[in-house]
Amino acid sequence: MSPGPATEHDDVVVGVDGSSSTGTTLQRAVREAQTGRRHLHLVHAWSTPVWLGDGLSDSHRALRSPADNARAADQLVQTLLTERATRQADPTSRDGVGITAEATEGEPGRVLVRACRGAALVVLGGSGHGGPAATTVGSATAYVLLHASCPVLVVPPGGASSGAFARVVVGLDGLAGSGSALLWAADAARRHDCPLVVVHAWSTTPRRGSASVTRPTAGDPTTDDQATAKHAGLERQVAVLLPTPPTHTQLHVRPGEATRVLLDETGPQDLLVLGYRGSGSLTDPGMGSVATQCVEWSRVPVAVVREGQERPTHRLSLLSDPRRPGVSQY
Repeated sequence: MSPGPATEHDDVVVGVDGSSSTGTTLQRAVREAQTGRRHLHLVHAWSTPVWLGDGLSDSHRALRSPADNARAADQLVQTLLTERATRQADPTSRDGVGITAEATEGEPGRVLVRACRGAALVVLGGSGHGGPAATTVGSATAYVLLHASCPVLVVPPGGASSGAFARVVVGLDGLAGSGSALLWAADAARRHDCPLVVVHAWSTTPRRGSASVTRPTAGDPTTDDQATAKHAGLERQVAVLLPTPPTHTQLHVRPGEATRVLLDETGPQDLLVLGYRGSGSLTDPGMGSVATQCVEWSRVPVAVVREGQERPTHRLSLLSDPRRPGVSQY
């Protein structure tokens, strides 16, 4: 199958591979395209294994040729295009979704990064049960997280695959990237007509470059004065970054390690949004990225937004919202 049309600015790109998790990932991608009134572009990458054995063994004869692999890839995307994608669109929605597909030979991560250039969002499948990043997230997803030029939405099996989210939960730590994540999360909350929950995790015990997930100890100081100061600081930060937040916006300040706080905060129908400043490899144990850990461990969809990846149109819509919302604190 020849490549589909070039990705447009408003496209939602979704990686599909024919695995059992493809249906869940595709359902969520369709929903995101619907809420944003965007075009959906399916991308499947395929490659022919390189034979390194001696002679023409039975296993060698069983390998499919490049032409056979190309036909199988074409059949997969055609099936998804004509059957799954249209059936899995929300039947109650009046917003039609234009859908195209392409099957391209190459390493999946690199193919997807090329395909999502200029896109609004790329949606990928994930494992969502913890473990080393390269095996849990998958090498293609790990590569896309590191190199995509747009926000990346990772959907674990069974994680809020369709329908509107109950809440959009975003982590805010005041560092580069979290402001972009907040803007993107506010736009997502508006699209899904659900509350925005801004979470700041704090601890007086600094942790050095550890990729493990730990719970805060019972001895962590959480005095009323400290909590009040953290609330006030978070409120000021949100007011600067998001002058006109969605109608139902909540500020949560929680003591403890950020990854555990954020995972504990999310419910089964929520979306978790995080900024990302990582570089290099997701398997680097010294990177200690909260976003990386949440992608590895979360059982709900996680959107990872790098600094500057929120769209200018999102920022304008946030500032021009005619509603005058209140911000509640808990």
